Amino acid sequence: MAVEYAVRARLAAVAGVTNIVGTRIYPNLLPQDVTLEAITYRRVSGPHVSAFGTDAGLSNPRFQVDVWADLYTEAVALAAAVQTALVRFRGTIASETIQDVLLLNELDIYEQERRIHRVMMDFEVWHTE
Repeated sequence: MAVEYAVRARLAAVAGVTNIVGTRIYPNLLPQDVTLEAITYRRVSGPHVSAFGTDAGLSNPRFQVDVWADLYTEAVALAAAVQTALVRFRGTIASETIQDVLLLNELDIYEQERRIHRVMMDFEVWHTE
């Protein structure tokens, strides 16, 4: 199974996240007229680790996870719940063995046109291929 499913499965398995968004965790795009708060996720890079001409069996793709909310305080609270769910997670979920998850960056944005708040987070997910 693809690691994208594992990221979504991990978010959907943590009560701190689902208590806020329920099942509103979407790949790539936020659906039109969606109820907020919500989460989107996407793979933004997918490097594979090689060592001296052999396949190391590891990959460390980078994922962008965005949280969306009407109020800034809601966006920040949801971002904290996502970080609690993902940062330093290790284990097997959705048939993927996750070695580690690191938070690389985060950015607060106000989407003027939609009048909603967004927190963008970049995570590096180390997993066994």
